[in-house]
Amino acid sequence: MKTNIRRWFSAPTLALAGLAATGFIAGVAGPAHAASAAPATAPVAHSVTVPASSVHAAAPAPGKPGAPAPVPTAKELHHDFQLQSTGWWCGPSATRVALSAQGKTFTQAQVAKMLGTTQDGTPSVNDATRVLNQQLGKGKYHTVEISGAKASKAQVDKLKADVVAAINAGKPVVANIAGTMTDDNGDVHSYEGGHYLPIVGYSNGGATVKIADSADTVGSPYYDISTDKVANWIATRGYAA
Repeated sequence: MKTNIRRWFSAPTLALAGLAATGFIAGVAGPAHAASAAPATAPVAHSVTVPASSVHAAAPAPGKPGAPAPVPTAKELHHDFQLQSTGWWCGPSATRVALSAQGKTFTQAQVAKMLGTTQDGTPSVNDATRVLNQQLGKGKYHTVEISGAKASKAQVDKLKADVVAAINAGKPVVANIAGTMTDDNGDVHSYEGGHYLPIVGYSNGGATVKIADSADTVGSPYYDISTDKVANWIATRGYAA
């Protein structure tokens, strides 16, 4: 079982004790807020463009003439992916993926500047929503908070509906998460100090989502995980959809 563990402490603690040892900083997160998580050694950014052949959707069943087309049970968006090039640029990396899927190409540094990202991270998922709307049009994205310690069934259902609607509108979802979760392959992903992840696809009618993780250098940065787990990963924070 691959374990991808990234553990982070508050910015004051790092500033006093960990900075000299690690070179990375993560800030304290509140509701809909998080600092960027990072790998133990910041990877050199490299681009992986998803080929058109890998963008898939289940063939819809024929419907009545004039009826809305059935929503596909699985779909993945074409996008441009990069590992984050600093320990605090997961927010810019995730937002950059969402922009690239919609024809907007920026460097991580450009997106970091737009977000207001510092070595303490990206302050809030609201910043991702703001930048996405500035670049793509007013009202294109909205922020949804899951403020409790655990997502309710209604919040899980909403996330599922929001992911399906966003992906079918060509929009990756930017999720602000914290904690440890196990994906569908049994691999563990731990970001106790907070992290940003783009959701680039879904399957099983939205019950499973596909993540493109800019800080996962252990194996493939792409992994599938159940939507209910992701909702609880987002708990106390939020997502842009």
